[in-house]
Amino acid sequence: MITADGRVVGVIDAVLRHPTAETCSLGLFLVHPAHRRHGLGRLAASALLGELAAQGCTDVAASVAEGWQPGLEFLGALGFSFESPRTPANAHRNLGPGERRVIPARLRLSPGR
Repeated sequence: MITADGRVVGVIDAVLRHPTAETCSLGLFLVHPAHRRHGLGRLAASALLGELAAQGCTDVAASVAEGWQPGLEFLGALGFSFESPRTPANAHRNLGPGERRVIPARLRLSPGR
């Protein structure tokens, strides 16, 4: 959770050691619109990445919806590199009619980042 003034204003969904022992997969990384552009996301991401590096994680996987420029800029500012967009695939659900392709993003961490 990301908090400000004693209230939850954001959430981070991180799965440590998935899909490999050295990887952390990030799902959601959301900050309420009223609290964006104040450094909370960057502060939370820096704390998370530092903790992951301290725990021996060397690879962080994330994705962003194609065309969502704020997400691309945020991950880019954190040092993520991007792969080619791809269609989301999951055998356990049907794709929604307005669902966009995703852009996989990776960040390599060094110990003690």
